[in-house]
Amino acid sequence: MRTHQHLWIGRRLSLAWLLLLFLVPGAVWAVPVPELYSVEVPVPTRDRPERQEAFEQGLSQVLVRVTGARSLEGFAELDSMLDTASRYVQRFEYAENAGDEERPYLLRVTFDGAALERAVSERGLPVWGRDRPGVLVWLAVSERGQRYLVGGDSVSSARRALESVAAERGVPLLYPLLDLEDQGRVKFADVAGGFHDTVREASKRYRPEAILIGQVAPLSGGYWQARWNLYQGGEPVSWTSEGGSLETALVEGTHQLAGTLASRTSTYRFAEMAKGMLVTVDDVRTHAELNRVVDYLGRLAPVAGARPFGLDGNRAELLVQMRGNPRDLERLVMLGDVLVGVERGAVPVMPGQATANPASEQLYFRLLR
Repeated sequence: MRTHQHLWIGRRLSLAWLLLLFLVPGAVWAVPVPELYSVEVPVPTRDRPERQEAFEQGLSQVLVRVTGARSLEGFAELDSMLDTASRYVQRFEYAENAGDEERPYLLRVTFDGAALERAVSERGLPVWGRDRPGVLVWLAVSERGQRYLVGGDSVSSARRALESVAAERGVPLLYPLLDLEDQGRVKFADVAGGFHDTVREASKRYRPEAILIGQVAPLSGGYWQARWNLYQGGEPVSWTSEGGSLETALVEGTHQLAGTLASRTSTYRFAEMAKGMLVTVDDVRTHAELNRVVDYLGRLAPVAGARPFGLDGNRAELLVQMRGNPRDLERLVMLGDVLVGVERGAVPVMPGQATANPASEQLYFRLLR
C-alpha cells in the first residue's frame, strides 16, 4: 500500500517542484506543499465497508504529515478522528490498480486540510502547516565502486529512498540540476569531503530555505552509514544514520530530517497559554528567520524556552516561557541588533488572537534587517 501511495505523491511533488524551479527563477522555496492532504489506498472492492476502512488508513497517513510525527503511536487523542474519518473527506475517486489481483482498485482520497489542522490543534497537538521550507539536497553516494551525486533527473535507488520519506512525511525535497554550472562549482569530493562552504555557495543560485548535505557509503559487515548536515539559519544540525542497506540508511536519515524540520516549524495554536507568554514578531518572512528569532530569544537570560506558536504572512507568534520579568526581556532586546520593540497598536491582530487568552501579557517586536 505504501509503495503505491509514495509513488503517486512523490511524482506529483517532484513535478510540482521542478515546474517551480524553471518557472520561478530565484524564488525562495517556502511554498505550500502540493497534495499534502491526499493519499492513494489500494482496496479489494468498491464496497462501502472497504471504502470506510480505506478512509481510516488514508487519514492515518495524512495525520502523520500534519502532526510532523513519524507515526501516530502514542497519540490517543487522534483515535476519535480516525473513528470518524469519513467526516474529513473532501473528495474521493477510484482508479485501476494494475498488477494487483487482490486489490484491483486504488481509492484516491483528498481530506479537508483546514478541518484536520483545526481538529489536531484543538486536541493540544502540534500542527505542521502546509507552508514548509524547501530543502535542497546534495547527496554523495559511494556504491559498488561507483561514486556519484544525486541530481534532479536521477533515477537511482538513493533518490527513490529519499522520495519515499518525502512523500510519507510531506517534506519538499529539491535537487541540484547538476548542469555545467553545478559541475564547474561542486565536485563529488566537495560533498563527500565536508567542504560545505563550497557547496553552500553553489546553492545560492537555487535560493533554498534549507540545504541538506549528505554522504552515504558502506561500512564493514554489510552495513551502511549516512552522515548529514542541515543548514537552515543559525548553526548547522548534524546527525548520522545507519542500516543494513543503502536505502535503509537513507530512509532513516530522511526521517530524522523530517523530525528536525517539524520540531522547528510546527505550531501550537491551542497550547496552554498559562504556561507562557505570547511574543509577536513582525517582518518574519522565512522559516530561517523564524529559527533565528527562536534561537535569539532562547539565549536571553529571562527566557526559559521559546517555540513557534503561530504564523500568519510576515508575522510570527512565539510562546515564551519566562524565568524573569517580561520588562527585563524588553530591555535586553533593545540592547541587541536582532529585534526592536513596536507599539501594540502598530501590530495587526491575528485571526482568533483577541480571544485566545485576553488576560495574557504580550510583547511586540519587529525583526531588524
